[in-house]
Amino acid sequence: MYIVLVRGRRGPPRVSGGRLHGRSIPGDDPSFLRRVGGRAVAVSRHVVIAIGAGALLLAAGERAEAATMIGVNFVGKYYTLMDPAETAGVVPQAHWNNATGGNSSLSSLKDFVGAAPGVSVTWSGNIGYTAIDDTAGNNRLMRGYLTVLGATDPPTATFSGLAAAFPLGYDVIVYFDGSNDKRIQGVPDVAWVMGLEVVGVTRTMTRTVCDPANTNFSGIYFEDTGAGGNWVRFHGLSDDVLTVTATPHDGTKAALNAIQVIHVPEPATAGLVAAGLAAVLWRRRRRLRKTAWAADAWASGERAARP
Repeated sequence: MYIVLVRGRRGPPRVSGGRLHGRSIPGDDPSFLRRVGGRAVAVSRHVVIAIGAGALLLAAGERAEAATMIGVNFVGKYYTLMDPAETAGVVPQAHWNNATGGNSSLSSLKDFVGAAPGVSVTWSGNIGYTAIDDTAGNNRLMRGYLTVLGATDPPTATFSGLAAAFPLGYDVIVYFDGSNDKRIQGVPDVAWVMGLEVVGVTRTMTRTVCDPANTNFSGIYFEDTGAGGNWVRFHGLSDDVLTVTATPHDGTKAALNAIQVIHVPEPATAGLVAAGLAAVLWRRRRRLRKTAWAADAWASGERAARP
């Protein structure tokens, strides 16, 4: 096997001394020409790109395989349990784990495909519900919630086993929407202002959020970026044990409807990256084949012209 670097001069390659020498194929990038069993095969820098894309594709595929999501639904009062097939959330997922009662725990939480990656959760708080339609999906996720227990104890939820399930780190989405729209009773309610806190061994993050007055969940998620909403996202966490707390401010109340732990990147994002790299690799392979065919044509013509 001989490999000869072909630089950017135009014209056919030539063969001498059993080696291919020469010039680049018109219209193609500078290439390597390789003789294998009497056949000229063009190995252009497209190969390098294709190999790199293939490596990235493999890495993205491994990352997508590792990616997971875990959702916990605090069902509150007068609930219907979510079915495993129900999809809900800002980042839609199935297999939500139903957390019933005000003080309890769940081991072996299911992820978005029904697997058990070894995560557990304990929680405490009073239970409440919002008088919205009990329909499958997002309404059912946002209907019940944990709230303040007694006069001062805020609702909390503690996860463990996260490091092994999310080896590349994770984000946490906290959903909050309490029953503070009582206009049907002729009694205007007030906004629920609360401090959300996620506490790990190495990192603590806090956000002050607001569940706006006279507003119950209507099927639409609004991120609270400072003007009120019903969900927020905490980025870049990696602790094995994490506690989420909702502390009421200014004498109002607090609500924890659901918590979603999401691998970074999200499973759907990792899949899109893998698909994109696959498309790049396919395109480069097509161009490489065309280059190889052209090289064969030049080499065949050169052999036929030799005395």
